[in-house]
Amino acid sequence: MKKKIALTSIFKCILLFLFIGTTVLIGNCSDYSSENSTGSLLSEPRQAGIPENTSPFSSIKKNDSVFIQNIKKHAAETKQIIVKLTAQTYSKMKIQDSQTVQAYNNALKNLNLVEKRVLQGRCRVLKMQDSNKATLYVIKELLVSKLFEYAQPDYYRHIATTPNDPSFNQLWGMQTINAPKAWDLSTGSGNVIVAVIDTGVDYNHPDLKNNMWRNPSEIAGNGIDDDGNGYVDDYYGINAITKSGNPMDDHNHGTHCSGILGAVGNNSVGVVGVNWTVHIMALKFLDSTGNGSDSDAITCVDYAIANKANVMSNSWGGTEDSPALQEAVARAQTAGLLFVVASGNSTANIDVIPFYPAAWTNENIISVASIDSNEGLSSFSNYGPRGVDVAAPGSSILSTTRNNTYGQMSGTSMACPHVAGLCALYKAKNPSVDWKAIKDRVLGMVKKTNSLNGKILTGGIINAFSTLDDSSPTPPPDPTPNPDPTPNPPAVAITAPESYSLAMGNVTITADANDAAGITRVEFFVGTTKIGESSSAPYTCTWNSATAETGLQDLTAVAYNGNGQFTTSGAVVVFVFNFPDNPIPPSPSPDPNPDPNPNPNPNPGPGPMPPFPDMPSFPPFPEWPY
Repeated sequence: MKKKIALTSIFKCILLFLFIGTTVLIGNCSDYSSENSTGSLLSEPRQAGIPENTSPFSSIKKNDSVFIQNIKKHAAETKQIIVKLTAQTYSKMKIQDSQTVQAYNNALKNLNLVEKRVLQGRCRVLKMQDSNKATLYVIKELLVSKLFEYAQPDYYRHIATTPNDPSFNQLWGMQTINAPKAWDLSTGSGNVIVAVIDTGVDYNHPDLKNNMWRNPSEIAGNGIDDDGNGYVDDYYGINAITKSGNPMDDHNHGTHCSGILGAVGNNSVGVVGVNWTVHIMALKFLDSTGNGSDSDAITCVDYAIANKANVMSNSWGGTEDSPALQEAVARAQTAGLLFVVASGNSTANIDVIPFYPAAWTNENIISVASIDSNEGLSSFSNYGPRGVDVAAPGSSILSTTRNNTYGQMSGTSMACPHVAGLCALYKAKNPSVDWKAIKDRVLGMVKKTNSLNGKILTGGIINAFSTLDDSSPTPPPDPTPNPDPTPNPPAVAITAPESYSLAMGNVTITADANDAAGITRVEFFVGTTKIGESSSAPYTCTWNSATAETGLQDLTAVAYNGNGQFTTSGAVVVFVFNFPDNPIPPSPSPDPNPDPNPNPNPNPGPGPMPPFPDMPSFPPFPEWPY
């Protein structure tokens, strides 16, 4: 036993020596900060739209481990890159400047890229032909060429639905948002168009077919692109994946969301939507697995703009920032469209761990959390006192599904079309109002609840009747609807464990936090994963490091004060090492046939050294783009 303990101690010392040497090297190369950063853990506050030459893909910022992780994730997905030409490159290519065109073609040829399609304005989608080339390397080389304002992966987005147990009363959500009383004032209008950007819509469903948008410039089924927009028979919308005019749902998600906002009312069939009458434009970019690329989402947004939609319902998202997609949302704002979006289902604060598009600050975005039938935040729902605007029913919601059926689903995906539907209902009653007036009215007339206070911006649930009731004036906007965490944010710092210490087994993480308004809670994170929270000092959390991979891990704490402001601590970097189950081989069993001539040496020594377990593989240091 003493020998086993001694060998284990020797092994730990060797490992710690190697680790210290490695972390000194990494510490000199990385941009970890010990200073507090207020606001968001993973992103800086942004203005609506993307300023010229400002993008997470044109320069390197702090917390680029997230950028690297997203690139690696992308490498296994679309193998496509979205680029935006610089203004100079774009203007010269428009006039066919031979030198610029040649430079562009050479850049693609050298990296084995092909131009797949042209998006709105200066954006292009490039397809990687060489599966062995690293996406990060290709992006770096594209930026070096100086031809592009930015280059980003064509990220996958996914639906924001969770599995559920159908146990609530049917259509409880309509009662909660006070829709029956609102229907005495308006039941909708066929003049209002809601673009459902999703998995498509079953446009033959008996509870949806009469509310489907029909392209007035297209003749259905004649096999001709009558309106010359590049899509044959895009009568109900488009399928951006197949580049066709058939947006039939092959998943159920888009059909379910469409029924929530606009299942036909008073027809003695199935269910009813927030709008009894509305026009649903079916725009498919999510496939049968519920995933889709940014470039296809952008195509859908631009189609909705071109065909005069009023509201877009977007029950999907992801953790990857995308300037190209955010620019499309900004174009929608310029065209007068509201962009209603699900906040996500990770039980996370998107002010700290952003979920896009919900976390963007574009003014035309309404970000939606989910509530259950008790009017409390759904167990899965994301939240954010600045990033999430309002809540709506999202747990066990009954709605339309493919092939003339009905079913229940749960998620912020289901909350989103409740809000998009209410925006359309208000537009139907007040045709002259613009997107900003609709947003102000919907957010201004919420039903406030204690359970949502401090969790989301308005602290309330949408109220259809109050929104439509003209006798209730819209209250003035909150003078500080997006409170800046400065000048009096809470102070927070992790005091244990120490940075670059070894983490094995259960680790107690301790944070020191204080604020004049009082600390309401401290949340603890490993990377982007929340592992616990504490509401009273000393603020501690126990973390089982065996659940993490061997290697460097970032620990952070986020402290909230009584005003809803928060501060993120500087990262404490620890090295996680998980020992094998049996680092020292067991002693051999006694030999049943001992040697008749044993070694006469009375002190034979300790014998051969047992082998050490395999050393952990340190994560490679990433190659940064320029």
